[in-house]
Amino acid sequence: MTKKLSIATVVSSDDYQYFLPLFTYCAHKAYPEAGIKTFVCGKLDPESRPYIHGEVYENMFSDYKIGVSTYNALRQLIPSHYFEGYDYLYPTDADFLIFRQKIPHVDYYAEVMKNLDTPIACARGPTKGLRSTRLPGGWVENRTRMAAGCLMLKIPEWFEKTRVARNYYREIVKNQERDRFDKVEACTYREFDEVMIYRICLLSAIRTPTMKDHFATGEKMDAIYRDIHLGDFKFKSRYEDMNKMRRILRKRNALNYLELKTDDKWNKIVDYVSGKSHNISRMIRKLDHHVNERK
Repeated sequence: MTKKLSIATVVSSDDYQYFLPLFTYCAHKAYPEAGIKTFVCGKLDPESRPYIHGEVYENMFSDYKIGVSTYNALRQLIPSHYFEGYDYLYPTDADFLIFRQKIPHVDYYAEVMKNLDTPIACARGPTKGLRSTRLPGGWVENRTRMAAGCLMLKIPEWFEKTRVARNYYREIVKNQERDRFDKVEACTYREFDEVMIYRICLLSAIRTPTMKDHFATGEKMDAIYRDIHLGDFKFKSRYEDMNKMRRILRKRNALNYLELKTDDKWNKIVDYVSGKSHNISRMIRKLDHHVNERK
């Protein structure tokens, strides 16, 4: 039976919204049958609307305090009624370029969830993250558990089992308060959303896959399902380290990207976005350079 997939993201109405034409075009091209939903905290630039696939919801979460990782956390807290009628939800960052794989994302992750009897599959986790030196006294002792992004969630089981915990964290995030585990306020450090995901699972008695768990291919997660993260090209420590980039940007996705660059519609979208955002234009140029270096 065909699995009905929704792909969703939450963005701010500033420069970050200009990732949406790139994100939704790739998602639609990869999985045209999926329901693509974007939630904008504020107003969308009306010039962007013709370039965006799927449904757009504006002026979302207008009464929330905004911190370092608020938008990332909100991607995991979108109310469930927006996804009625879907079997799986892929909530992710808007700066990813998604490509269809030989085993589609939803089938790959669904097999993970079936094997582990859990409604969540993620790239890694629960791992122990080091506390930031900028946050003395934060987290539990010096380290805390966190479940990394690239999530796939099974509907309705995820929403049913996590309802109480998600409601709890919705208020925590909304008011930027401390949760019962932390000494630092929610969303005031970059990794809070990943910490929150694990804690939602913990409070809901849900198993989160670990790096040692066997995935659908019989090995640990195939890095191709991480897709291409344009955000990687903001950090010199990532894009200037070829060995690191080979691990996180796999050859198959580099080839997928080269094929995408032959698409006239894609190139028109890139021209539009580049004219709107210097930062995104620079990330695309660095991605182009990296992919060309790997030919």
